[in-house]
This record gives sequence, C-alpha cells and structure tokens, in this order.
Amino acid sequence: MYVNWCERSVAAGRGPLIAILALAGSVLGPTVETAWSDLTFRRAAESSRWPPGTDTVSIRVERGHVLVPATLRSFSGRSVSGTLVLDTGAPVLAVAVRVWNQLQLDTLVMDGVSFMKRVRRPLAALELGSARIPDLPIGGVFADSLLGPGELGLFAPSLIDDRALVLDYANRLWAMVPPHFAVLTSDAASASGANLGRGARVRRSRAAYAAVLGPAAVAVPFRLYQSRILVEARVSEPDHDWRGLPLTLLVDTGASDCVLFSDVMAERVSRAPAWPRLRDVAVRTMLGTKRMDATVLPLLAIGEGSPPVTLERIEAGITDRGSLPDLEGEGTLPERVHGLLGSTFLQRFRLTIDYRDQVLWLEPASRPLPRLVATQVGLRLERRWGEMRVASLKASSPAARAGVVVGDVVLMIDGRTLDDLSVEAAERLLEGAPASDVDLVVGREGMRRVVRLRRGATR
Repeated sequence: MYVNWCERSVAAGRGPLIAILALAGSVLGPTVETAWSDLTFRRAAESSRWPPGTDTVSIRVERGHVLVPATLRSFSGRSVSGTLVLDTGAPVLAVAVRVWNQLQLDTLVMDGVSFMKRVRRPLAALELGSARIPDLPIGGVFADSLLGPGELGLFAPSLIDDRALVLDYANRLWAMVPPHFAVLTSDAASASGANLGRGARVRRSRAAYAAVLGPAAVAVPFRLYQSRILVEARVSEPDHDWRGLPLTLLVDTGASDCVLFSDVMAERVSRAPAWPRLRDVAVRTMLGTKRMDATVLPLLAIGEGSPPVTLERIEAGITDRGSLPDLEGEGTLPERVHGLLGSTFLQRFRLTIDYRDQVLWLEPASRPLPRLVATQVGLRLERRWGEMRVASLKASSPAARAGVVVGDVVLMIDGRTLDDLSVEAAERLLEGAPASDVDLVVGREGMRRVVRLRRGATR
C-alpha cells in the first residue's frame, strides 16, 4: 500500500529492498512541480459516451488489486511493459528492483576534472493506454517479491491531478476525464479546492464532470494529505439501534480488504465483540501476505452527507496498528487514521475521483443479482475471506431444511472444488433438473459434512 512500508520491511527481515524515496529531494523536487503541466493525452478511439479528450484504459482486478497496463521508458532508450497497481494509498510512482535495474535511470556525470557523481534521472515517459506522462520521477524502489508476475510497481493516481479519474470495477475500465468549463458562482470559480467550502467544492466538481456522473452518484468530500485521500466513516448496527464513533479512513485501492486497527475496535466500535470473527486469516497487502483477524461490519457509512453512502455486511480485517507502518507521525499523515477503506467496499461502486476539488463520487455498481431459478436449492453464495460461503438462504428452502446456515463454507458441489470458480459459476452448479439431487460438502467450525439437497421450486 505504501512505499515506506517496504523500506521498514528490511529491518524486520522481510526480504531485500532498495529504498530510494525521493519525495522532497533537491534533484527531483523541481521535476515533480513542473512535469504535470506537460501531461499530454493521445485521444483513444472511444464511445461517444465519454467527453472529448477522455482517455480510457482496460484494467484487470486480481485479488482486489487494480492492474493497469503500462510502459515505462527511460532516457537511455530502454523500456519495460507490464502492469502497474493503481494505488490511491501510494503518494508516488514506485517500481520493483528488476524494473529499476532494467531501465538504467542512474547516470554518471563529470563534475570538474576528476570527480564523478551519480544523477538519478526521471523516466522519459510513462504510457498508460494512450495517455503519456513525460519526465516522471520514480519515488521508490522495493523488493520484486512483493509483486505478482508481470507487475512493475505502484502508480499513485494523484499524479494526474488535472482530470477526474473514473474507476469502473464492474466494466473493468479506468478513464481519465478532462473537466468541462462551466459558469459558476464567484465562490466556486475562484481559489483552490483546499480553500473552498465543501458545498462550493461539490458544486464545482459536479459542473466540471457532470457528463460522467450518473444520477445516483453521491459526493463525498475528502481531505488530501500527501496525495492520500481521507474520508469520514461510521460503523453501525441498525438492528440494535447502535452507532459507533466517527472514524477517519484512508481510501486505498491498493488494499484488498477494508482494515480497522484493533485499538479502534475497542475505543470506537464497542459492539464488535458481538459480531462473527475469524482468527488468523491470510490477507494480501502490498507488503505480502499478512495474518489478521477478520469480521463482518453490519453497516458501514462513508461521508457526512444526508444520507451518507452505506453498505451492509462489509468484510474487514482487524490488525495491530504497528503492522501497517507510516500511517501517522512525522512526514506522514497529520492526524490519527483508524483504518483503510479497501477493495471489499470500493468494488461495489463506480468511483470518480476529483483531486482538484477533493471530492470522491460514489455511484452504486449496476450489476443486479439474477433471480433464483426454479430448479435451485434456495441459497446464495459469496466469496468471503478467500472462501466460498453461504451469503443468504430462502426460508423453507431445501438448503434451509437441511440445516445449512449463513456463513457456512461450501467446499465442493457435486464433487467439484470451488477454489478457481467465480460466485456466478458456483451458483450455476446448484442449478439442474427439477427433483434432481445435488451434493454439497459444507464446513463449519472446522467440521465438514456432506449435504444432499433436492432441487425444487424456490422462487
């Protein structure tokens, strides 16, 4: 998630790492300030539904990470192609050691007669689809082992701050949208996003990007620090008329799960002991696989709107604050952060990020669940904590009568393991001819049993 995490992993013995962070160096500092005015886009052949000048890139989503095809070019004439992890939790572009070595960005320069010094040069260009960013510095290098095959590094989308960035998980698309210049009131037309009130920022953002904001898009104003997005949140349990204390979460597309720190659970989420909890679950992060507890938040509300954006049954990891370093303290974030808003929440929306006005637009993804067919057994599945689990049951269905309950792990359907199947593919295995049988291997609390269910009318 963060480049500095990798630097600290060396001391903890988590593999080789070259840390060359250059966020405020005298060599790269001027480059960072001037490079973005030269950002150019070659218009892609796209549908007319996007405003003129929009660039779109097809993405992949794997293990909750957004992978964008990219080519990195150096002034030495070398280039590397692969994918970058689109990571709103990273403040810079950071690459793997092998990528850095292949690009040969360091240059030896003669200073005087006999003194040689090494100069770190920026990339000649970073190409993301048809978008081209010249003179881009690399802010960090980390161990190859932290990335998957073909992954080059992390890209902070805040580096493109003169456009709205639309991240459409459902359609596997990332779009870079230029603003539409509209007539605004004087308060919204002047000053920077940081100096405007929330209402003025929202109005200016909506006017600039109305062409890509659907009617259901909800504005979530955020605070921006070192390119990182901080939003307000609350956990609640409506069935018990309970609301937790306010939380500050970092929006992190590089996190496969939402995460809350263990001290926060005791201090601000007092109902947590009553919720289901799994111990020692493997969660993938940008520092490799970490072990943490996992729970399901009954309802998570983001933003301070009326009403805020809410989702029910959100999977979240619970871990010690020290396991995710560099979130707070000198040179990092100026306030106490309570956790991460990761992929288990974000993938349920179409995101539009407006860094200039500091507004995040959230629009529910339009992927309605299909109806249960007449020849099913009355249950829905979901992937949770890396396993296929029962998400819901229809009352008096064959599954309910057989004692299957919400949260059970479904290990096999008719002898077929489900590790490599999507939820949709697994649910198709439950379908069949009326009155036919289907065998499930179901796990609960470490015990397994075989359940034979007879398909029937479950509408």
